[in-house]
Amino acid sequence: MATTQMELELHPDVPDVSLHSIPCSIDYRGPAKVDDCFSTALRASKEGDPAVLHSSFRGRPLIGQKTEIPAEFVGVVLEQRHGGAGVKGQFSSFTRWNLDAVPSDSDAMARSLDWLQVASILSQPLPPTAESE
Repeated sequence: MATTQMELELHPDVPDVSLHSIPCSIDYRGPAKVDDCFSTALRASKEGDPAVLHSSFRGRPLIGQKTEIPAEFVGVVLEQRHGGAGVKGQFSSFTRWNLDAVPSDSDAMARSLDWLQVASILSQPLPPTAESE
């Protein structure tokens, strides 16, 4: 299995970005007026959990919830540049959206964040044992 490893430097001037994970596929690559057309339509739930958000995308209702990334990690948005990739923005949380249910801890996206903590633990060096000394 092939792997790719990247070393990224985050400079203090890397802007914070707002990130949304929407369950759809769009055959388009280019700029989008997300702040004008999507972010302005976000509204909190009127009943139940105030952390639940509602919006719509192309006429389809969406139910969302803000998700925090574990504190020891930072999310990055990469952009293709000559000779590789560069950091376009960074984020410590994102909003994940579902079409028909409130996002929960059993969603694939939420479960994938659990693996960040597992990988961090597994990649730590083992302490020396009495046998190895």
